[in-house]
Formats: sequence, structure tokens, C-alpha cells
Amino acid sequence: MKNRVMTYLNLHISLAALCIATLTACEPQAAAQKNAGSTAMPVKVVTATTKKVTEWDEFTGRFEASKRVEVKARVGGFIEAVTFEDGQRVEKGQVLYELDKRPFQIELASAEANLSLAEKDLYRARDLVKKKSISEEQLDERIQQVQVAQANVDRAKLNLEFASVVAPISGRIDRTYRDEGNLINGGSAAADTLTTIVTVDPIYFYFSGSESTVLEYVRRGIAGEKRTESGGMHSFPVSVRLQDESHFLHEGTLDFSANTLDFDTGTTEARAVFSNTDRLIKPGMFGRLRLAPVPETDMITLDDRLIMSERNKKYVFVVGESNKAEKRYVTLGGLSEDGSRIIRSGLHANEQVVAGNIQMIRPGMVLQPVPAGAGE
Repeated sequence: MKNRVMTYLNLHISLAALCIATLTACEPQAAAQKNAGSTAMPVKVVTATTKKVTEWDEFTGRFEASKRVEVKARVGGFIEAVTFEDGQRVEKGQVLYELDKRPFQIELASAEANLSLAEKDLYRARDLVKKKSISEEQLDERIQQVQVAQANVDRAKLNLEFASVVAPISGRIDRTYRDEGNLINGGSAAADTLTTIVTVDPIYFYFSGSESTVLEYVRRGIAGEKRTESGGMHSFPVSVRLQDESHFLHEGTLDFSANTLDFDTGTTEARAVFSNTDRLIKPGMFGRLRLAPVPETDMITLDDRLIMSERNKKYVFVVGESNKAEKRYVTLGGLSEDGSRIIRSGLHANEQVVAGNIQMIRPGMVLQPVPAGAGE
């Protein structure tokens, strides 16, 4: 009996020791789990600050000549001579083509002869009307015949003049599309195009803006019916860069915008004008235009890489109260001079914006903010 009691006593002691050992082993694990749940994630942050920036809107467009003329003859005939070199600069009034003038010279001679006869008939008719040999109506007919003959002479002179095809504007001429010996049509809508001339200084840049951009500009008072004292629209300064350029090197002004939106595309066309004295820019080239619709002002800017997308919304993570991650939706503007994105609303100065491990952050996570660049 005594042995049995001792056995039970030892068993209870062993069970108690086992429980104590188990509880002792569980306590560090629970503490570790508790500490793990409260461990803050180190993240790099930048402080949102305001600075004076110029807000730029950018558009893609194409250059076009400020003037472009298709050269056509006003009369038809055979080309006797082409008097220019392909691609050269020509001046307004310069002779470009010479047509065979003989048919026009003959026409002029015939018209002048008819005019001479009509004038003689009129001279005789005036004598006869004094003698009451013809009526006043017959004299009026002689006067009208002289007028018709004079008109035929004038038309024949014009046709002879038009046999020399001249440049209607100054500019750079294209190659000739018709050579010597070709018979060409002239003086009608079906007249043959002989060549083209373009003026590239100044040169135009055409681009399109969306309906939302137009509405924004109108509501901000920088588009619409505003006019200068001279009657034209306000000229906003713009700059453009070519495809092989990294900076906006060419300065110009916005001088025109269409008064309607395209029904198919929902966009409106605008135009800027640029000096092109060195003839670097050619019609048909693409460019990227930058427009500053509002004056320089104090605004918050951020690197585009810190801004995340959620469908059609944009947001950033900021370090909120108790260092918890806060998802903050923001309204974006254009680009500043240094290429950073302007924040119009949703973010305040001196707030800490997460700049690292953004993809791993969820709202409410405890963060350990580290200034970007620290330790680098």
C-alpha cells in the first residue's frame, strides 16, 4: 500500500513538472509572436515640400508650313522652259515656267485687229448719226462692239502674260512635276499642278487637346473668348523639342485654337508659331510641345515613381499617426520644369511620403520611416 501511494505521488509530481516545462517553453514563443506583430517595416520617405514651379502641359503634334501653294498655270499650253532649280528658294513674282507664247501672240494680234475695225466703224457711225443716216440705237451698237473688242484685247494680253508662270509667294520650291515639252492644262479646277512652294519661316505647329483639357482651360480662364486689344487671342508662350532633342529648345507662341471640337475624336485643334530662320525644322516633322497656361506658383511636386494607380485614381502612401501607413488619393497636375509631377490636391506640405517598398505596404501597417538618402 505504501508503495502504491508513492507511485501515485511520483506520477503527479512528473505531470506537474511536465506542465511547468511546457508553459515555460510557450512563453518565449508567445512573446516572440507578440513582438513580431508590432515590428515596424523600415521604409524610405521623402518630405512633401512646396516650391515655386511652372506647371507644363505637353502635347504631341506636327509641323506645317505657314504658307503652301500649289503652282498651276492660268492657261494651257506646251512648256518651253523650266527656269528654276529643284529645291531652291524663289521670290514672289519670279518666273518659273515659260509656255509656248505663239498661240497667245496670235490671239492678241487678232483681238487688236478687231478692235481697230470696231473703232473705225464707231468713227463713221458718229458722222452718220449727225447726218441722220443711222439711228442712235445703231450708234450704241457700234460703241458696244468697241467695248467687246477692247475686252478681247485685254483678255488676250492677260493670256500672253499668264504664259509666263510666276511664283505666287516667296519660299522654298519643290521639284518640278512637269518638264519641258509637256502639254499642260491650265485656268480651271482641273489644271495640272506643276510644283509646290512652301514658306517655313515662320513655321506652324499643329496639335490637339482633349475635351477635358479644353474644359479645364476654359474654367481656369485661359481659353475661350479672351481677346487682345488687337483682336487676336492671347499669345501664351510655348516651347517645343524635336525627336532627337532632350530639351525644349525652340520658343514660340500659341496663336490660334479652333472654335469647335471634332465630332469623331472629341478633340480640338490648336496652333503655335515658331521662328525657323536656320530652316532646321521641316514641314511634316513631329515634335513635343510644352505649354505653361498659368504663372509660376507655389505647389507640391513628387517623383512620378512614388505615385501609384488604382483604376482611374492616383494615390501615394504617407506616414500617418502612430507611424501607420495611410493611403492618400491625390489629384495630379502637369510636369514642372525639372520633370517632377505637380500635386494639385490630396497632399499637404511636410507630410512624409513613402518612397521605398511601396508594393509591400498595406494601409494600417506600422512603418519605420527612414529619410531617403540616409546612409547612402
